[in-house]
Formats: sequence, C-alpha cells, structure tokens
Amino acid sequence: MKNIINSKYSKIILIIVAVVLLVLLLVFALVQKPSDNESSGGLFPFISKEEGSHVDFLDSESEKNDKGENILLIPKEEVYSFKMTDSHGILLNFERKDEGWVYIDDITLNINSTRIDKVLNYLTDIKFVDSIVTDKPEDYGLSQDSLEYAINDANGNTTLISLGNVDESTGNVYFALNYDFSTIYVNEGKLKNVSEYAIEDLIAVK
Repeated sequence: MKNIINSKYSKIILIIVAVVLLVLLLVFALVQKPSDNESSGGLFPFISKEEGSHVDFLDSESEKNDKGENILLIPKEEVYSFKMTDSHGILLNFERKDEGWVYIDDITLNINSTRIDKVLNYLTDIKFVDSIVTDKPEDYGLSQDSLEYAINDANGNTTLISLGNVDESTGNVYFALNYDFSTIYVNEGKLKNVSEYAIEDLIAVK
C-alpha cells in the first residue's frame, strides 16, 4: 500500500514539474519574440533596434560644429544631386526632385528627406585642421579607389571628396578633393561618420 501511495505522489510531482517547465518555456518564448515595432519587415529586415540608435547618433553628430577652416561650404538648398559610398561599399546616387529626393538607381524607393538633410550636413560643410603635401597618398589610404562622395550644385559645379584612413590615435580622418592626391587634408573626425550610413538608413519607414 505504501509503495502505491509513494508511486502516486511521484507521478503527481513529475506532472507538476512538467507543467512548471512548460509554463517557463512559454514565458521565455514570448519574451524573445520581437514586437512589431522592433522588426523592420520591409526591404531590409536585418535592421536592428541597436543599429537604429547608431543612425540617430550619426544624425546628431551631423549637427555639431567641428574645428578647423572651411575648405568646402555650400548651402544645402543649392545641392542639385550628390553621390555617396554607403557602409556596404555601394555607391549611391541621389537627385533632388521637387521638395524631396530620389534614389536614381531605383526611383520607386521612398527616400527619407530628413535623413538626406543630415547626410548633407557632413558633405556641404567640410573643415580641415591640417594639410599634408605628399607623393605617397596611399600612406593615408587615398587613391582613386577610396570611398567617394560628390556634390553637384545647381550651377553645374561638382566637388569630389575622397575619404582615406582614420588615425587611430587621434580619430582624425584624411581626405582629398577632386582626385588631387598631392595634398591631403586632415579632418578632426566628423567627416568619417558619413561613411557609416547605409542605403536602408535612407529609406523612409512607412
């Protein structure tokens, strides 16, 4: 009789343990499931919440006034088109249309004009704190294969910007203008942020 009672208690305890484990598994699954706000679900479903925060940081940094002397200063409203190398290494081309912007390689994409304005903060107001005359631009990561940016204004003028290496000790970034690699300019570091935007950051979320 005692063995039967013990057996029954053992079965009850096993059932309780199984139920508790099942409840814990369900709770864990619900916690891990992304919410609708956290999953992008669009053309670029790999965008994470953390990456979005980094984009906000880039936007904020674009508003800061860095040190140095202006080598390029163009009113943003005078920019007719521009191109930029994004964080994936893709060369993107944009053109102004009415009050907004279009991505020339796929005009069906809905472009975030506010974000484009932040990108232009970097490209239309460029300063340098030093310049270097050299016959070895490759030492600074600069060549015709460097990250490339270009601004075209309404008068048909084009300015090309090539981004080179970042100095690990100072955070400064080297750049050149219009493929003239005999003179290397040194930016305090703000300019390098523009290369961290990706195409998915520039698409408006519906």
